[in-house]
Amino acid sequence: MRYVEWAGHFVTGQWGTSYQYGQSVFSIVTHALGNSLLLAGFALVIIVPTSILVGVFAGLRRDSLLDRAITVSSLSMTVIPSS
Repeated sequence: MRYVEWAGHFVTGQWGTSYQYGQSVFSIVTHALGNSLLLAGFALVIIVPTSILVGVFAGLRRDSLLDRAITVSSLSMTVIPSS
């Protein structure tokens, strides 16, 4: 019963008040979410064109040392933990 009540409050945006900040948790989360989306948008604008350019460059020089270096470095970057 408590879970259903919590889920109902969660869906309607009634997340309560932060003990630390004394503000609505919903307003704190939405403010942080806005900043996170802005940062993700800027990263996307930089990463996508760069990745396409590097991929085309590696594709034009297929099976070369540079192609292998780009492949190994890009795959290595995907497995690095983010935190």
